[in-house]
Amino acid sequence: MSVLNLELLKERLHVPHNFDDVMLQQILDSAEEEARLFLNLDELTESSSETTFYQMAPAMMEGVFMLCMASYGAPTADEVAAFRKAAEVKLFPYRTGLGV
Repeated sequence: MSVLNLELLKERLHVPHNFDDVMLQQILDSAEEEARLFLNLDELTESSSETTFYQMAPAMMEGVFMLCMASYGAPTADEVAAFRKAAEVKLFPYRTGLGV
C-alpha cells in the first residue's frame, strides 16, 4: 500500500480520468518501493512510529513522482532516462548507510 495518495499522483501527472487508476496505483507502489530501497529505508513502513520519509522531505515525494512519470508519461527512452536521473538527484541527499 502506498504512502502517497493516488489522487495526488493523478493531479501531479494531470490525469483527469479514472481509466488508468489500477495501473497508476501499481506504478506508484513500485516507485515508492524503489525509492525506499534506493534510500536504504526499506524497513520503514507507513505504520512506523516514526514520521515516514515522505512527510519529512517534499523533495522525496517529487523523486517518487518522477519515477512515476518515467513509467507513465515519458514517451521516449531519453525522457525515461531523464526522469529517472532527476529522481535520483532528488532522492540522493536523503540516502542512509553510505558508510561515511
